[in-house]
Amino acid sequence: MMGMNVGIVGGGAMGQFLYTQLQQKHLFCLTLYTRTKEQANQVSQQGIYLYNGNQRKHYSAIAESIDKIKQTDVLIVTLKQYALKKILPILYCQEFQNTTLVFLQNGMGHLEEIEKLPQSKIYVGTVSHGVTKVHTNEIIHKGIGPILFGRFRGIDNNFENHMLTFNQEKFPLQFLSDFQKVLLDKLYINAVINPLTALLNVKNGALIQNENFREMAHSIFEELDLVFSFQEKKEEVWHSIVQVIQATAHNESSMLQDLKNNKLTEIDGIYGYIMREANKKKKDIRYIPFLYNAISGLERRNLQ
Repeated sequence: MMGMNVGIVGGGAMGQFLYTQLQQKHLFCLTLYTRTKEQANQVSQQGIYLYNGNQRKHYSAIAESIDKIKQTDVLIVTLKQYALKKILPILYCQEFQNTTLVFLQNGMGHLEEIEKLPQSKIYVGTVSHGVTKVHTNEIIHKGIGPILFGRFRGIDNNFENHMLTFNQEKFPLQFLSDFQKVLLDKLYINAVINPLTALLNVKNGALIQNENFREMAHSIFEELDLVFSFQEKKEEVWHSIVQVIQATAHNESSMLQDLKNNKLTEIDGIYGYIMREANKKKKDIRYIPFLYNAISGLERRNLQ
């Protein structure tokens, strides 16, 4: 297989993690695009350090700031939803017309903007690895999970074939035609876990270990069912959410970490989308808007 030029947009935990994993087979010519020039310089000079248990691995890396993005075969966008405004205008430029785009964000609030893009090959996806950034160029890998790519528009066989060579037990990945199912399954999990743990300031496991918190989590789930109508799959969906909570019991959700670090969260991409769907379907929900306002208020307070 011929090598491909791949840009990874976003110097957060997930962007750096994907860089370290995709570097290992030398199938891609990789560039990491970061928000600041300072981070790009540090990553280029010092590389990326990946911690996994007691192990520490070092990876050399090539990084540039986002404003230096060049024409490339594939762009994998790992920015959080609220930061997509930094990259979307660039993607309308003529030099990116033939670029395959891959968007890896929580929630579904970004789909309307992606729909407007001119590219003929676009993927959306979800990443379930537990990864945390602890320093500019240092990340901790806390848990393995599947990476699912949904075909949003068109198919890039070259990209898919390259990526599938990485599919293994410690780095599982899959391409699916039903992109909505890919995003919805992760949306349900994020909708129950992230805002509640962020508001309550607890690790994921508390949502099933504490009876009161479990009841709150189930109330959110019931509103999701009201909006998305799980029908005969209702128990299956709840079971999958509980499984994720159990598997990540000792982890802090990304939303809780964002609040602790005085950063914006992805509450609008997750709950904003759900509330718009509820409004379209004329479904009366209470808990989700309450949590949406609670997290939005904490964001505003932290950023003042």
